[in-house]
This record gives sequence, C-alpha cells and structure tokens, in this order.
Amino acid sequence: MIVVRIPRELSFAYKRWVFPVFVLTILLFSFAVRIYKLNAIPSIVSHDEIYYLVEAKTISLTGTDPTGTWRPSNFTPANPLFAELPGTVMAFAAKLLPRDPLFAGRLTSAIMGTLLPLVLGGIVFELSKSKRLFATTFLLASLNPWIFQFSRMSFDSFFSLFFYFSGFYVLLRLSGYRQLWAIVPFVLGFFQYQGLKVVFLPFILIAVLPAVLKKNRPAWLFLGIMLIFFAWQVVRISQQAVSSRVSDTIFSHRSDFQLAAGVQQQQSIENTLQRTFVNTYTVMARSAAQAYLASFDPQLLFVHGEARRNPFSVWSLGIFHLLDAPLIVIGLVALWREKRHRVLAWTATLLVLVGPVPSTIQTNDIWIMFRSSLLFLSLVFFAGYGVYVVSKLHRSIFVIVLGGYLLLVAQFFYEYFFRYPIYGTEGKYFAERVLGEYIRRTPKSRTVSVYADEKYFVFLEILLTANLITADTMQELQHSLQSGRYAVANFTVDTACLPSGLDWNTTTVVTDSTTVACEDNQSLTDFQSSPSSAIASLIDSGAIFTVYNDQLCAQHELGNSLFVRKNVFDFSKLSDQEFCRSFFVSPGK
Repeated sequence: MIVVRIPRELSFAYKRWVFPVFVLTILLFSFAVRIYKLNAIPSIVSHDEIYYLVEAKTISLTGTDPTGTWRPSNFTPANPLFAELPGTVMAFAAKLLPRDPLFAGRLTSAIMGTLLPLVLGGIVFELSKSKRLFATTFLLASLNPWIFQFSRMSFDSFFSLFFYFSGFYVLLRLSGYRQLWAIVPFVLGFFQYQGLKVVFLPFILIAVLPAVLKKNRPAWLFLGIMLIFFAWQVVRISQQAVSSRVSDTIFSHRSDFQLAAGVQQQQSIENTLQRTFVNTYTVMARSAAQAYLASFDPQLLFVHGEARRNPFSVWSLGIFHLLDAPLIVIGLVALWREKRHRVLAWTATLLVLVGPVPSTIQTNDIWIMFRSSLLFLSLVFFAGYGVYVVSKLHRSIFVIVLGGYLLLVAQFFYEYFFRYPIYGTEGKYFAERVLGEYIRRTPKSRTVSVYADEKYFVFLEILLTANLITADTMQELQHSLQSGRYAVANFTVDTACLPSGLDWNTTTVVTDSTTVACEDNQSLTDFQSSPSSAIASLIDSGAIFTVYNDQLCAQHELGNSLFVRKNVFDFSKLSDQEFCRSFFVSPGK
C-alpha cells in the first residue's frame, strides 16, 4: 500500500482556507435563498410594509415622504403610526430598481438578513475568541426561521435589531477612540422601530459592559454620549405626535388597573391585608408578568406562531425550529458552566431578560413576533452554544443532530415556499395587491373607482403594485394625500357610499363588503347588471372585492371557486387570462 504524504505547507494552506470558504458558502447560500422569488413570496404586503415601501419610493424620487411635507433630516416620524427612518434605509435600493418597488424594498431586508448572522457570529467570536463557536452561531442564525422570514419583508423591528447588533459588534471589534464609530449604527437603530426604543438604553449598557470590564476609557465616553442622546430623544418624543403612543403602555392606564383592583377587593372577604395584596400596583405587576412570560411560551417559540395577528408569517411552525429547544437548554447550562466564556454568558442572559420588555409594557396587544424580537436573536446565542457543545462530542452524535436539524430546515422551507403563499393570504392584504395589479392592467382610458373601508392603505398598495409612483405622478400624489382625496392617474379610492351619476361607458367600480349605495342612487341597478367579477379569497373563494363593469376579467370564463396548484404570485409572468382565472371568480358564487 502506497501512502502519499501531504506536505505540511499544503496541509496548513488547506486548513487556512477551509474557514473562509465555509463562511463565504453560507453567505452566498443565505443571500440566494433570501432573494429567491422575493417579489412573489411573501404573497401579501401588510400595512406597515406598504407604508415603508411607498415612503422609500417617494424618498428616492423627491427626498420627501409621500405627502411632500417631511424629510429624513427631520428625524421625526412622517406618520405617528410609523418610525422615522426605515423608508430612508430602503430608498437606495428603490433608486436602483425603480421598476419593481416591492423587490427593491425587500432587497434591503435580504441584504441585512444575510449579514445579520455574520454580525451575531462576530459578537460571539469577540467575546469567546472561538472560531468553532462563531461557526455554529453563524450557521444557526442563517437558518433561523424568524431571521429568514423578516429578511424577506420590510419591517422596522428587523432594521432596528440589525443596527443595534451591528453597533454592538463595532464596539467589540474596534479599540480605543475608534469605538465611537459604534454611535452611528446605534443611532440609526434607534430611529428604525418605535417598539424597541424602550430597550435602547438597556441594550447600550449590556453592549458596553465587556469594554467597561476591561477598564476602557473610550467606552465610558461612548456611554456618556449615548446617555445624552437618549435623554435628548426622550425630551423630543414628548413634544411629537408619536408621543400619543405612550398612552398604549401600562404606565398610562393606572386608572384601569385601579378599577380592576377595586373589583377584586369587592369580591373578597374583608380583611386587614386586603389592600396590601390587591391594589393598583399588584394588579399592574401581575399583568406585566403575564405579558412578560408570554414571550417565553414554548408553543409559540417552537410549535406554532401567532396566527391571529400574523398573516405575514409562517405561523404553522414556530419562531424557532423544534430542535432549537434542547439546544438552547444545553447551551444555557454549558455556557454558564464554562468560566472562560463568563462574559458571553452574562451578555446573552441579560439580552434574553431584556428582550420581552417591549411586549411587557404594552396594553393593546402583546404581538410577540415584533415586540419581543430582541429575545429571539438573544436565544440564538444559546442555541449556537448548544451546537458548539454537541460538535465537541462524538462525531456520529453531531452528524445525527445536524441531520435532524437540516430536516427541520427543509420542512420550514417547504412550508414557506409551498404552503405559506396560499394560507398566508387570509384576510384582505393579498386581495389589495391583486386589485393593484388589476388596475395596472386596465387601460389608462378607463377610470377605476374603488370603495373600501381602509382607503388609505388600499390606495398605497395600489400605487405600489401598479408602480404608479413616478416622477410624473409625484405632484399629483402629494396633493392627493394632503387633501385626503385619494386619486392618482386613472383610479380613485374612497370610503363614502357609492354615488349616482357614474359614467358607465368609461368607469369600472370596485367595492368591498362594506360599500353601500348612496340614497337616491338610481343607477344601482344599471351597474349591477353590467359585466362583473370578484377578487376571491384563496382560502374559501369568498368574494373580497367585487368588480362592476369589468372590461378585463369578465370577458374570460371564470369559475365559481379558486383552486391554486402552481406558483402564480409573480404577476409579471401571467397573461391577462391566467391572472384573471387565478384570482377572480364569477360574482355571487
């Protein structure tokens, strides 16, 4: 038997290239899977995402929000319902890809979602100096369901976390006064999501802890600057319209808790300890504890998501893979037993404890998917450490665990790309997108009058889907939003009753279930007898929007129900007939 010995120089070179090739391969795979069918899946665009996508498009054209009255340099929200700068962050991609604003907006998230696991792995490496631990954290974060899903949508919480953790990494990676560069991503992160502003200061304190333990003087300067910035923003927020959102916190509902405490006292046998154990503060604390612990619900984390509030997520599976549960437990125990990684243990644990705070102080709804998002990224540290521990066991054990994990990843991708595009359309989000495509295909010589209960968001989604936000329409769009009369190009959107006197020779009317005819409308019978169709639910084929005097789809033979068996969510690849037969049914069926 001939044994060929590999020269030591070649062996060393091979080992030196293995690690960067591994990182590059995962990065390329992550980016590829994140942009695959990005303009078609998710098949819906929910209201927050619609606003930021539209804002990004208008900023790329004029440097202002859709109304033309706000600029990013204001550092205040253009709309009190949303954050300050997500649209600005997406504007660069919107400028590069003007023909597909949906893909452009989501591309920004895809890039962030590709880099975020690298950032998380980098933080772990800086705190442990272990390449293996970097690799396991980087790999698990790249395959995490929550990170993957938000990498393909344009939501503010994801942007905020990306910048927060990027600032954390810069703070760890650089030394001396170069650490002050971390201020830039931290400030950007602060202006991305209102819900995570409440954890900004705790996050800063946790991030600066490793540097402070090393008696790093520039870290104290960084901390001082961040404290001044935060105090300044607290004062500014109290003077803005967004301050009204503070009323949604438990601190603004003291009277409600006082009333609840009074009811409980009335339902108790009178005793001297009554006001000690049942009062405004004990009721408030119990409510906060319930909301806090709800973020750790194992079923939500590992079995199924929040279906009621999240049609824009794969709620048929958990926020984590099922196998992440034992890995997190293993990682938690092993990390605290390893003295060399004690700073990492403290950092990850403190982040986990802080993570549910935004959900805890809210009274209107918990909404874990967004408000507790810091918790999910923090748990990735423990899951990554769990894989790190398993990888040091017998190779066969590691292969079995890795194989099982990849099977769960494959199951998630199956749900995401084959089931979620259909069951995720529940509600009106998807129907609004279909309506926008319908108007895009309608000849400009025809007027389309839409009557819907949420006219603002319907209007924005039509603009987005039909790609009607251009330099030529910006002045008309700004005037429309300032006046409250939503009309651009050949379509209008209103919530008022259906008026009489419409020109049925040139007008198509679209109504939802809330639309009624105005009094003395004599033309109601006329338009009901005109060619019509209905945009139907992909779930039960029920009509969501009814189209009267339809000159596009009514001419095709439409069925009584929808039965989607192929990917038809990239509208640009469908003929008029394919589009109509995929999403429209005969009315009244």
